[in-house]
Amino acid sequence: MRFSRNVAVELRRISGALTTVPFLRILREWKKKNFNRHACFEVLTKIIAEQPAVREFLNPDTILEGGLFATDKLLYEPSDSWLLQFARVDTKTDVLCGFQIPDQHVEETGRLLREIAEAQDLDSIRQILPRSSEEVVQSLFLSDPREEWPTASTPGIYRREHASILVQSETTKLLIDPISMSRMVPNVTSVGLPQSEDRPNGILVTHSHADHWDIPTLLSICGNSKVPIIVPQVPKPTHLCPNFEHDLSRVGLTPLAPRWNETLTLGDIEIRILPFFGEQPSITEECIDPDVRNWGNCYRIDTPTFSATLLVDSGKDLQGTMADVLRTVEKDLGPCDFLLACMRDFRSPFEIGGLFSYFSVLRFDQLEKLWPIYLKGDLLPTTAGLKSGGIADLCEASKAKIFLPYAEGFPGIGKCVPAGPFGPSMKNSESEGIAILRSQLGKRNCFTRAELWSPGDGFTPSKNGLIRLKCHQGDLRG
Repeated sequence: MRFSRNVAVELRRISGALTTVPFLRILREWKKKNFNRHACFEVLTKIIAEQPAVREFLNPDTILEGGLFATDKLLYEPSDSWLLQFARVDTKTDVLCGFQIPDQHVEETGRLLREIAEAQDLDSIRQILPRSSEEVVQSLFLSDPREEWPTASTPGIYRREHASILVQSETTKLLIDPISMSRMVPNVTSVGLPQSEDRPNGILVTHSHADHWDIPTLLSICGNSKVPIIVPQVPKPTHLCPNFEHDLSRVGLTPLAPRWNETLTLGDIEIRILPFFGEQPSITEECIDPDVRNWGNCYRIDTPTFSATLLVDSGKDLQGTMADVLRTVEKDLGPCDFLLACMRDFRSPFEIGGLFSYFSVLRFDQLEKLWPIYLKGDLLPTTAGLKSGGIADLCEASKAKIFLPYAEGFPGIGKCVPAGPFGPSMKNSESEGIAILRSQLGKRNCFTRAELWSPGDGFTPSKNGLIRLKCHQGDLRG
């Protein structure tokens, strides 16, 4: 059964740190104090006086020594409960109902959401949700219908919401980073999910940020089927990353967590699991524990008629660079047809938007060191970055035929991606970003074509090369 347009479902582990610590306030006030040790110590001490529970997660005394101010409870906090919420997200978020669920009961919650996905009519929904009022049921399932994606009838690569991509061969469909039940990215709840008869043969997850990792969407797509979900392998859960495999198993789904550089086959498609370097707390500074990192996967996907490499928000960090990864893959497998990456420059750990708690896992002396570099505009992005030339580096390294932008928000089906908090930057739209990249590639004599596409569009192989399919009034046209 389809949820209504603009209905979001949230199912996630409850983090005491994220619900207790005012990370944004701390970061903003420390930036105002220019990361002066004594001033920042006073800021955090004042906050703890107002909210004593914060001290369980942050220790102000270590700031004066330039040390690690995060406690082990923040870094490795165990979570023994989950939050389930149903909400409407029109102009504002209106929570229809919500529950705190002990970990031992989350399997039942997963079963409930899978049964909703399999339900054929409203009477079945009423049996699944016997205690819900008729008003809530009507709001969840009978208000505005969601917009349908254009039918992908030929092998190709198709753009979906935000970072979601459909890769389709003659026999097999893969869906990457679907989040259409989430309220974290504007407009994604306006679009539908695959019907049970059109389910993908596999789902790939890149990393755990909320605009890529959404358990309710995975439950709604998979239902009671055993669709394999390929996820990053995580040595241990931390503040920066959950254990994907464990959490999906807890809700009754079918995760696979291969190691980096392994190759899997689903149908007639081969998938090489690539490292995910980049989008860490710092491009140059080490965390006290190397396991405290944003674990992820990038993917090289080879179908019988085309290939694609999906790099999402990756770039470079102390463990490696994606440009080096692509050079190795190109030697092993040859150039790819499509290279996909986010063009946004993300300068951890001082970005207010998105990853606002990243600063808390570094030592204070590391923040002192990085802050003046950031103020001068010389702090390199941990993503590949358009302005710094990182995306052009990836095009050269991969020898890709076509570069496609993605993971830059969702304006709606068939609409161009504008500038904004999810766009390529606050100033540049996606079309402007592509123009910048084309100029960079031209100066390097790089033959990769930077193409513009909108959600709903696709590219398909043909005798005449790779053809763009543009979404027009619900159809795809070459």
